[in-house]
Amino acid sequence: MSRPQLKRDPLGANEDLRIPRPNRLAHLFIATRRLKRATHSHMGKQRVRIGDGFCAQLEIGKRYLQYVANDQTQLNSDVIRVFRTHYPIDANPDLKNVVKDKVDFYAHVFLGFARKLKCWDRVGNVTDVGRVEALFRDSPDYGNPQIQVSHNWWVCRINEPQTPVGELRGANRQAEIGIVISPLS
Repeated sequence: MSRPQLKRDPLGANEDLRIPRPNRLAHLFIATRRLKRATHSHMGKQRVRIGDGFCAQLEIGKRYLQYVANDQTQLNSDVIRVFRTHYPIDANPDLKNVVKDKVDFYAHVFLGFARKLKCWDRVGNVTDVGRVEALFRDSPDYGNPQIQVSHNWWVCRINEPQTPVGELRGANRQAEIGIVISPLS
């Protein structure tokens, strides 16, 4: 049995081309995927879990926030609560004490996007987030410069249907803004 004829690459490198070119590309693609998987598994990438606490560095200090729910009603976004206390840059309080602080506000965000942009640093997890009673509001008139006062509002709680309420009255006036907020804002 004769040995297969070795072809030489006319563009250089004199590499063995026994594998037809399309299959070489497939092998390269598979090798690249394996390398990426191996690299990512060693980078310590952790999945975000409810209860995860994050620290946001600000110009005047830092604040802490906690991932408390996933809201299927609002674009399957993540709900965070931001705590009231501002801390100095060099402070490193225990997350268990931070989550006992009063909540300043709740917001819808995309945590994956925030982590990719490195907006917030993960600082730990406190699994007991308690009962989250956040009430959100939104209006299709939001951002329309021609409408000064909207009479077309809806409110909802996490993973509950949106309820049209028309004009905001009573407790609905205290509801959090319901849009998904950029982590850069």
